[in-house]
Amino acid sequence: MKNLRSKYLGYMASGLWVVAVMLMGCCRQGFIDEVTGGVLVVFVICAAFGLSYFTRHRYRDYLFEPMRPDELPRDTYAVFNSSTPEFMQLGCGLVGDFRLAYAPRPVIIRYFLLPDRRMKGEVSDWDGRFTPSFTTYFADGRLIETAVTDGPSQKLSEDSKLWLFTYGPLSIAQLYEHHRQSIDAYEASHLVSPLAIEPSQLADLAQYGHRLVWWERGKLPKRLGQPQLPPMEPVLVEAEILTS
Repeated sequence: MKNLRSKYLGYMASGLWVVAVMLMGCCRQGFIDEVTGGVLVVFVICAAFGLSYFTRHRYRDYLFEPMRPDELPRDTYAVFNSSTPEFMQLGCGLVGDFRLAYAPRPVIIRYFLLPDRRMKGEVSDWDGRFTPSFTTYFADGRLIETAVTDGPSQKLSEDSKLWLFTYGPLSIAQLYEHHRQSIDAYEASHLVSPLAIEPSQLADLAQYGHRLVWWERGKLPKRLGQPQLPPMEPVLVEAEILTS
């Protein structure tokens, strides 16, 4: 149940509505007495409403629970393992697998860190949608993410803390190169340093990105305020030289 994705829960809700209609039909035809049929119809309709409410898209804080490979859903395990060698070929260190959310929209991520700490790599399973990506955080609070999704697009606005570059099918090495070019260009044009990512900060950084998405939609709960980066140190120039 904890890995059950929203589309399957949606199928279940639709099935309950079908059952309710069939029960009403049975009552009218006399196959079920009215009292029993009425109770069953009310029960099924309440269950359908409850399931629909449960699957409603609303903000929930991310968790950060380590997972063993054998705890991953089968398709998640297969996608994560097929992508891992490509990340490792770039010199990435494997951090591990983490659950960020349960049903109705389960989120599981495998994290990687590059030696210069300017960026983190990841493969995410967001409610059954698999996305490899690289992310960098800057001292001005801006988050730049480069990801493989359905096709090329850009989300660039000086009013937004979240900048997103997406591409169609690419190798991890090609995705890395696109991301590196983007963050180099941003650093040069805005004169802002990238921040060093440490494994101990991954939970806070995941929460920051998650809240940014909801903040920019105007749907983040007001009690949380504007998302703020956790304390981070700039990347040392020496580290960049050694890894260039």
